[in-house]
Amino acid sequence: RLDPPAQRHFLGHSAKILCLAYCEANGLCASGQKSRKGVEAFVCIWSPRDCGLRSVLLCDTAMFYAVGFSPAGTEVFTYSGSERDGHSMAVWRHFVTSLIPKHDERGSLPTVSR
Repeated sequence: RLDPPAQRHFLGHSAKILCLAYCEANGLCASGQKSRKGVEAFVCIWSPRDCGLRSVLLCDTAMFYAVGFSPAGTEVFTYSGSERDGHSMAVWRHFVTSLIPKHDERGSLPTVSR
């Protein structure tokens, strides 16, 4: 909960966002996008308090359909895939939680690959 209440905007995605989750235990959000020409699908882990990007989770997939956190906030769960390649679920146990400096190009951000 933001105190005082405020509207914030997170910048980091480059295509349509298909899923969003918030974890009260660690105060982080996760948002997953679909791929588009020249841009792969990925999940951003970020803080709604300061809109700071904490991690980018990469996987060779067309889109992320669902994302969620474990109750303790120590794991991220994703459901991803495509009609052509099938679907998969993944558990991400090691994802960056320190503040990542802002960059103009997403390619320069630290990432975690499955």
